[in-house]
Amino acid sequence: EAPHASGYLHKVAHELAPTPDTPLTTSQVVFKWLNQYEISALQRQADLTIHHIPDLSESHLKETSFAIEAILSGSDMEDDVHVQVTFHAMDQDMVLFFYPGPTDEDEIMITYIKKGSHYQEPTHPKHVFRMYSAVDPYVYYDYTVNGNYGDFEHVHVVLQEETAQEEATQQEEAQEQE
Repeated sequence: EAPHASGYLHKVAHELAPTPDTPLTTSQVVFKWLNQYEISALQRQADLTIHHIPDLSESHLKETSFAIEAILSGSDMEDDVHVQVTFHAMDQDMVLFFYPGPTDEDEIMITYIKKGSHYQEPTHPKHVFRMYSAVDPYVYYDYTVNGNYGDFEHVHVVLQEETAQEEATQQEEAQEQE
């Protein structure tokens, strides 16, 4: 496993994507790299279609080459590439969760952040996080990473209990009506 190398492939995929709504997979990047070096011209699956992907630049070719070498050799790259996000708990103790999947059941607890403290998380564009109040699970703030690789983002969170309580009440009322 080579998480840093995988991060570089995700970076290239993110930078080559024609639009934010049409992301590329790392498999498409590797296939494009192979095709650009004339190593492979076979396309077996529709999701690996590469005709809409622009040619990799010299820097993309180099990053992809190093990443593939690291993955195949089993020794990861020394440096990782990511978006550095700093979460600041401004008004109360909070718990930071990461949402890798489409449902709330997929949440992964990252850390506990004391009031007035912060926590730095290396992540990727479009990753979703939720900061819960440490004392009330109905009070939370959702955040989607907007930055690009190499960016630094600061998220200053002030949880407003009234707003969260109103949203929770509205959700409960909607569920009761169903």
